[in-house]
Amino acid sequence: VLGGGLMRRGGIPLRRVRLHVTRLFRASSYSPRIVRGVLGDRAGLSGALARIIQKEKDGILYSHA
Repeated sequence: VLGGGLMRRGGIPLRRVRLHVTRLFRASSYSPRIVRGVLGDRAGLSGALARIIQKEKDGILYSHA
């Protein structure tokens, strides 16, 4: 997923990124999908919140003594 300010302003040509990744993975059976992000400015906050929730579920964030 590619996003952020550069994607909004067209600074990263998605077609060229896809071509480059295809070349990098040509010898592999794995081929990642390259897509434009849809969360915009909320992406960082959403990712941070998801990480906090996961750490809490894993019992890492807080000690429940």
